[in-house]
Amino acid sequence: MKYLDFGKVKEVFVDFQVSKLVDLLPLLGFILFGIGNAFFYSLAIKTISASTAFAVFIGIALIGTQLIEIFFYKEPFNAWQIVFLGMIIVGIVGIKLTSTV
Repeated sequence: MKYLDFGKVKEVFVDFQVSKLVDLLPLLGFILFGIGNAFFYSLAIKTISASTAFAVFIGIALIGTQLIEIFFYKEPFNAWQIVFLGMIIVGIVGIKLTSTV
């Protein structure tokens, strides 16, 4: 809960300062992406099974998180991580291709 400082939230809304609004960007991003995730997941389960939709969403989140760590945070990685990310992608495609719904 590193970015959730209620003192900063109060500062933004009580004594409105644009410079303090930047401190809330991670929280606002979390809220917006959470709403978007719920919306798109609900659309997905209308056309595919819930288990398939969940596997795809979690797989995409894992791959996205790993890529952000590698490219933005310059985390070290090795060939095995790329192999296992590829396995996740193959698993997602395999689940989708064998899904009967």
